Amino acid sequence: MAEELYNHWRNLTDLTHLRAEIFKPGEEKVLTIKEIIAEKITSNTGVVEERPVAHFEEDVLPMVLNVTNCKTIEKICGTGNVFNWVGKKIQVFATTTKVAGQSTICLRIRPYAPKTDKVEYHCCVCNKVISKEIHDGSIAKYGKSYCSKECLDKDKNGEDIL
Repeated sequence: MAEELYNHWRNLTDLTHLRAEIFKPGEEKVLTIKEIIAEKITSNTGVVEERPVAHFEEDVLPMVLNVTNCKTIEKICGTGNVFNWVGKKIQVFATTTKVAGQSTICLRIRPYAPKTDKVEYHCCVCNKVISKEIHDGSIAKYGKSYCSKECLDKDKNGEDIL
């Protein structure tokens, strides 16, 4: 399933913004915020609204920010002032969330500033730091990063998912 996300049909459409389908299974990106700009974004339902969009110093597409991700960046930076977010590093990853009772893929930001450009690997349920070997093995077997069978079971039952 995880490889299917990377080969998702949406990747055949016009790519203007960073989205979960672009990420390879288990991939995370450490990105440096260059600027936050309000842009007119058209939703899947055709509604046009202004949304905050993060542009990065690295050679990646900009990322439309939802409320969850804005609150995470605010926590990392210690301020909601977007001008103070410039130059800060964030760690972006693809995961799933429930929307109207349905599981859907999304982008999230780790709730802490990366210590270095080196990516840490985390359990998708409890957020515990795990080794690259455990991460890679879990991704290969289950399509998600788990630290234990307990977290795998919680995820399958829809419990305590970040």
